[in-house]
Amino acid sequence: MRNSSKIVLVLAALTMTGSIAFAQAAAVPSPTAAVAAPMVPAWTSADIEKVGNALVGSWKSTTAMAEGGDASKKTEVVLSFAHVAVDGLSDTLYVEQARVGQLHRPDRESIFQIYKAGDKIKIRTFEFRRVPGKGSSTTGMWLVPELFPRFTAADLVGTMDLTVTAAGAGFTAKATHPYPTGINGATEMTSEFKFGGDKLSTTDKGLDASGKDAWSAAAEFAKFTPAIKVNRPGNGLVSIDYVEGNNETPIAAGDSYSVESEGWLASGYKFYSSRETGEVLRVTPAMPLIQGWVEGVMGASKGTIRRLLVPGNMAYVGMRRGMIPANAPLYFEFEVLNVEKSTAPVKELPKDFKPEIKSVVEPKGAPKPEGK
Repeated sequence: MRNSSKIVLVLAALTMTGSIAFAQAAAVPSPTAAVAAPMVPAWTSADIEKVGNALVGSWKSTTAMAEGGDASKKTEVVLSFAHVAVDGLSDTLYVEQARVGQLHRPDRESIFQIYKAGDKIKIRTFEFRRVPGKGSSTTGMWLVPELFPRFTAADLVGTMDLTVTAAGAGFTAKATHPYPTGINGATEMTSEFKFGGDKLSTTDKGLDASGKDAWSAAAEFAKFTPAIKVNRPGNGLVSIDYVEGNNETPIAAGDSYSVESEGWLASGYKFYSSRETGEVLRVTPAMPLIQGWVEGVMGASKGTIRRLLVPGNMAYVGMRRGMIPANAPLYFEFEVLNVEKSTAPVKELPKDFKPEIKSVVEPKGAPKPEGK
C-alpha cells in the first residue's frame, strides 16, 4: 500500500469528484440559468450551525503536498468554507480547494449540505453540473458569501455522505460506506476528516478490487487568513484583489492597458476568455465599456490579479449583448499586463459653462412640444 499526501487524493471527502464589453463571444450553447437575486443563508438548527461554523473559514496545509503523481513538485493547499444559500437545499457550505499562490484559480469548487437523518447529523458533498474548468462565477465567493450566485439543487449532483460525530471539542465526519473511484488503480475509496478549533485533518484510502488497501493519503490543516483585499465602494460593485500590482502606474481614466481576462454569467457560463482565444485584450479610451468594468479596473497596476462582481445595473442595462442577458450580473477576472498612461491634458470647464445649441433637427412626424 502506498502512503502519500497528493493533492489529487487528500480532499476526496471534501469535494469528490465574446468580450468584456465589446467583442463578440465565441459560438457556444446559450446559458439556461435565469438571472436571479442571491438568497440569504440561514441555519435551521443550533446543532447543525455548530458543525457548520466549525468549518467556516480558510485552512492551509501544515506541510507541502505533492502535485498529482510528481513527488518533486510540492505545494501548500488552502481550503476555504463559507455558509451560502442554495435553492432547494438547507444548511449549505461552499468549498474551494486551491494552491497557495493560486487562490484565484481553485482546483475544485463544491457544496456541502449538513443535514439530520434520524438522530444523526450527516454531511453530503455535491459537485456542480457544469463543464470543468479553472475559475467560475463561484470562485472567491467564500469572501462575500451573501452574494453567492443563485443555484438550485438541480444544478448539483451528490457524491458522498459522511456521518458526523462529536469528538472532544470538535467533530469527525466519516464516509458511510466505500464509494466508487478510479484514482491510482483503486476501485473504491473511503474518506474521513476531523475538524475543530484551529485544526482540520483528512484521511482517504483507496481499495483495490479484492478490498485490500491500494493507497492512503492524509493531510493536516491549520486556520489561515489569506492576504486578499475585498473592496466594496458602496454602489454594488465588488472587487477582490488576489495579487497586488507594482503600484507604479495605476490605471486611471483615459489610460490604455492590456489584460488577460475572463468573464462569466451567474450560471457559471463563460462568455469570454482571452486565455482561451490566445489574444490579450488591449483596452483604449475610445472603447465602449460597461460602467462596472470602467470603475472596477481603476487603481489596478501591472501585476494586479483582480476579480470583479458587477451588478446588473452596472452591466448591460436594458439590452442583451450576444449570450449576455440584459441586466445580468457579471463576474470577471483579469490580470494587468501593461499600463500606458494618458498624455492628453485634462481641460477643466468654467463653473458657469453652458453648452450652446446651434440647431435641432427633428425627424419627420415627430410630435411638437407643448405650447408650439
